[in-house]
Amino acid sequence: MKRGLVSKGGKRAHVLAEVAVVGLGLIGGSLSLALRRLGIRVRGIDRNSQVLAQARRRGAVSWATTALAEGSRGAKVIFLCVPVHEMARCARELAAVVNEETVITDTGSVKIPVMKIMKHLLPYPHQFIGGHPMAGSEHSGIGAANARLFRGRCCVLTPTPWASPAAVRQVARLWRRCGAKVIKLTPKRHDALAARISHLPHALAVVLMRAVLKDPAAAKLVAGSFLNATRVASSSPKLWEGIFMANRAALLASMAEFSTGLGELRRLLRAADTKRLRRLLRRAEIHRSRLDEGREGSRC
Repeated sequence: MKRGLVSKGGKRAHVLAEVAVVGLGLIGGSLSLALRRLGIRVRGIDRNSQVLAQARRRGAVSWATTALAEGSRGAKVIFLCVPVHEMARCARELAAVVNEETVITDTGSVKIPVMKIMKHLLPYPHQFIGGHPMAGSEHSGIGAANARLFRGRCCVLTPTPWASPAAVRQVARLWRRCGAKVIKLTPKRHDALAARISHLPHALAVVLMRAVLKDPAAAKLVAGSFLNATRVASSSPKLWEGIFMANRAALLASMAEFSTGLGELRRLLRAADTKRLRRLLRRAEIHRSRLDEGREGSRC
């Protein structure tokens, strides 16, 4: 495919889109579909021409290109839906084409490293608003994209003290129009919470899979509990390697806290302390039920 903007019919066209989405995987593809349903013109940018072709077939983009700089030039809002390890490359390319009115945001699941990258590489760092939609799946790619993915889900924004209030409002407005509930956190607070509720569960799923591999016979017996607990282990290893390393300190802290809790459970079992064990199980049941109740209303 030629490096340039391409219409859904395959013809070259001039830049018209207002929003650019860089990276058309599960998140970027779902966001593009949601924005298109709102009647917003979307420029799809991805280095894989086959992904762009599939995005056009699904109606996820108005225009598509493999050229980040060309596709982003003149866009009012740019969403970076790429892994954390690709953020620096994107920032360097965008630095040459954005202006002081261009709003840039991202969807990365780790925020401190991304905020540092953008502060040092973008010419107008006050126009960058960190973001992370708390939605996803063990499936990946444009084929798994769903326009309803963000409905009722939290989207965390992590604006810096120097961020443009207008840029924050614009990004928040777009996420709300996609059905998300927007909350604001500091990057540090976000990364600590993400480690607890997203990165640690993924790490535990990996360890559980390793435990099963030690006894192949166990794999024949797995059912609901194990399958539910390890669902996310089917996710992209490359993506999660980057997430683990980017949020290493917060993840290690969460692992230590989990180890303490597991140690407590081990001590109760060794002591055959059924009273305290039942109390521990009851607390877990109550808290889990509250999570289910929260899913029916606001989750943020």
